[in-house]
Amino acid sequence: MVTVRIGNFWYWLFLALLGAMTYFSYILSRRMGPAFTRKFILTILWTNFALHFLKQLNPSYLADFPYSLKRSTPENLCALLIMVSPFIFMWGPAWSKDYMFFIGIISGIGVYLNPTGALNIPLEDANNLLEALRFYLCHAPLVVCSVLMVSSGFHQLNYHRIWAIAATFMAFQTLLFLNELFLKLSGFIDMDWVSFFSRNVRNGGLTFGPYPMMDSFLGGLYKVLIPPFFMFTGENGALTFVPVLWMLGPIIVIGIPLMFLCYLPFEHRHMYLDYLTFKEKRKHQRLARAYARTK
Repeated sequence: MVTVRIGNFWYWLFLALLGAMTYFSYILSRRMGPAFTRKFILTILWTNFALHFLKQLNPSYLADFPYSLKRSTPENLCALLIMVSPFIFMWGPAWSKDYMFFIGIISGIGVYLNPTGALNIPLEDANNLLEALRFYLCHAPLVVCSVLMVSSGFHQLNYHRIWAIAATFMAFQTLLFLNELFLKLSGFIDMDWVSFFSRNVRNGGLTFGPYPMMDSFLGGLYKVLIPPFFMFTGENGALTFVPVLWMLGPIIVIGIPLMFLCYLPFEHRHMYLDYLTFKEKRKHQRLARAYARTK
């Protein structure tokens, strides 16, 4: 049976194809220039945007219509980013493009490393093969277009926007939760409220808490990073988290320092100049205080 499994040939092949697509797109953009690259990026982004909705034409989706429509909503971080990326690239403020760059690359590569939408699916079936290819192709632009946007000079990263990335991430998580709530109330997802808040059902973006499998090696950090009023024992006896709000502590304590490290390869000179400016400012302040004491 031909299928994608962690570590098998097809798994590494798709990862290699992602690297090849990114590399050759970069080479092409360098040779063709900014005008071509801008059209190239927009073509990819708008095509990906359209595919997010046109996937409903796949027979496997049509068989589940209208409930399959939930798959064309912002049901996870990648889906939401696919839906907003063309608008961010064309009209978004600088902080939103920083978010698109880092979260696009991180989530895009993350999906290829853990391709949950393609794992263990028999690819001999035409519908399964079509869906697996769509899954991979729709996540590749998150990486490719983000790299081209910065490498071609359409956007300049600035580590001063770290706070905006954290705030945007929380805003996106809120949208994911509201989308899930809408799907629940409108009947597109059929489950009780205990299952709705479960971390093990529809929790693609960790909106409802860490995956249960994380408890064994991260559980000790929960009480340190997450306030007790954002974490409680649910009706079924399972550990339950307040959607979205549980992330505040981890983002402040872990997320922002990690984002600083993500900016470092691109912004090290800017950071160093800011450090020198800070040192010079402190020096002048000390001299001013010393002078004031002599008067």
